[in-house]
Amino acid sequence: MYLQYFKQLEKPNPMAYSVNWYPMEVAVRTINLIQSRELLLVSAKGNKTINLLNEILLLHGVFLWRNLEYTDVRANHYAANLTALLLLGQVFKSFYKEAKQWYDFAIKKTEKEFHLQFFKDGVNFEKSIPYHRFVVELFFISFLVMKRSGIKLSPKHLLFSKTQMFL
Repeated sequence: MYLQYFKQLEKPNPMAYSVNWYPMEVAVRTINLIQSRELLLVSAKGNKTINLLNEILLLHGVFLWRNLEYTDVRANHYAANLTALLLLGQVFKSFYKEAKQWYDFAIKKTEKEFHLQFFKDGVNFEKSIPYHRFVVELFFISFLVMKRSGIKLSPKHLLFSKTQMFL
């Protein structure tokens, strides 16, 4: 069942050839596919499915790495890019050389980016409740992965608790 779903996802959406390949969409899809991958690993639904999903995810990583949405005013798009690269790096860094670069880059940029995107009172600079919630979720995922990986966050990341007042 899952194998068929992932084949249907892959075939009509060749890398970089449809509206489904804008970096933001790729990042959000990556985050969801990685969660699916983790569930499939726990349920042991078969190597063919996991192998296909790994191929799809690595293509997503290559695409994101080459198409980061880094601009003078970065916002939720760049935060999604960083979160996806962090997750991809976490999953694949031990056996895919480029994934280590993704991971290191995301680790280096995530906390700094968090402080650029939130005011000291915890409000996201875009001043939109839906964007605020989305970006809080992205940074929550990133900080959780970093913490579980033994990455020390600066005490300044405690501002994160203020962001939750606006959810």
